[in-house]
Amino acid sequence: MKLILVDSDVLIDVLRQIPVGVEALVAAKAQAPLAISIVSRMEVVVGSANSESLQRAEGLLRQLEIIWVSDEISRVADGSVTRYSLSHSRRIPDAFIAATALVYDVPRLSKNQRDYRFIPGLKLLPYPAAR
Repeated sequence: MKLILVDSDVLIDVLRQIPVGVEALVAAKAQAPLAISIVSRMEVVVGSANSESLQRAEGLLRQLEIIWVSDEISRVADGSVTRYSLSHSRRIPDAFIAATALVYDVPRLSKNQRDYRFIPGLKLLPYPAAR
């Protein structure tokens, strides 16, 4: 595996010191280098409640490769929103993150498996107690 794309929900669990999140991240890191979409990075930063939690978040985020939104990722995300917005209530950030995994052809580590199972070609790593 060349990379594993980690979703913000996993990182939030790690920052909250939820054991299943920490264990999942450690297991993923043993398999391949970890990366996040710039969209996930922004979700984690925006979710920081104060300067102390932002500092902890930045410390975690610095350990991950950041994948920026490219023209190709934008086109794939747009196609996903157009195709699935009515049937699956696609959220724009989720579309960009899924498109990143598809374009880079890497698996995704996410708690939120339900919102992504229907996307052809998207590889989801198992996450304990995933919804």
